[in-house]
Amino acid sequence: MLSIVNALPDPNFDVFWSRKWNLWDVFSLGWIVAMHLLCLFASFTFNWAAFWVAFGLYIITGLFGISLSYHRHLSHKSFKIPKWLEYIFAYCGVLAFQRDPIYWVSTHRYHHQFCDTEKDPHSPIGGFWFSHISWIFDNNSIVEKCGKPNNVGDLEKQPFYKFLESTYLIHIIGLGALLYALGGCPYIVWGMGVRTVLLYHITWLVNSASHTWGKQAWNTRDLSRNNWWLALFTFGEGWHNNHHAFEYSARQGLEWWQIDMTWYVIKLLEAIGMATDVKLPTSVQKQMMAFNNCGGAAVVLNTATGTVAGIAAVVFSLKQCRGAAASTRFGRRRWLLAGDGGTPSCCNFGNET
Repeated sequence: MLSIVNALPDPNFDVFWSRKWNLWDVFSLGWIVAMHLLCLFASFTFNWAAFWVAFGLYIITGLFGISLSYHRHLSHKSFKIPKWLEYIFAYCGVLAFQRDPIYWVSTHRYHHQFCDTEKDPHSPIGGFWFSHISWIFDNNSIVEKCGKPNNVGDLEKQPFYKFLESTYLIHIIGLGALLYALGGCPYIVWGMGVRTVLLYHITWLVNSASHTWGKQAWNTRDLSRNNWWLALFTFGEGWHNNHHAFEYSARQGLEWWQIDMTWYVIKLLEAIGMATDVKLPTSVQKQMMAFNNCGGAAVVLNTATGTVAGIAAVVFSLKQCRGAAASTRFGRRRWLLAGDGGTPSCCNFGNET
């Protein structure tokens, strides 16, 4: 297991003032400061209607928007749903004020491709607060580290997502106007300020805390960790080491006692016929990622096929996923097992439809 002390050098990156700020950097800083300032008026504007509006928006934008749509569906293709439902959930993500789907998904796919290396957009190897928040104020850094976004071709081909990208600010203003019309200042303070700031920091803690504190159940060769307390607030996203071990999995709370609200929603959608091709890790894939995995022989003996072709495929998959050439901080390129039977992939979604 990796040592946090050895894996988290302090490079003293001056991410604020030693670089050129672009318009998005300035807007991001101003917006986040404004949302925090709104929270100062929470006690003066409290009423139960405003509280429940904030709570409802937290569920809609956090669970359905960020966790289910942006993360598990759009970023990792963990399941399939009808297009009309996909677009509704994605729009819920827009109202979380964490940028449009194309930007969010591209950044997240780069995070997995270059996890906890110098190219990772938000790794704590650049410092805890860098991974938590300050990376947001340096939009050019992702391009400098990873190049221009070329890993979201599947989304860029769809006019709906291009529309959300080009009109993102309009939707923010629209929600603010609607909240003010319905409930005045209390709805703005609670529905825009309190709800947004809470969801911001809960989401950011997955980037920072879940790569710093907690337990590792799987040999992911990165800093990802499981945090039960964070999972409670993030609808299951706190089981982060599980997620990095099986990135394609629709379920992140892999044990029965690991609460994963997003998974429960996906199971409900599957039960009523709205979600299909729901991906989960197999016993073979779990054994490959286990710390006590001593090689491929035990895995092969446990395969259900028992055929020469089946065994050869498993051995080939093991070699690909565990012995690919290294280009990362930890001595090898991390091949990811797709959930469709074990085909190796490497976060390449650029040409998918």
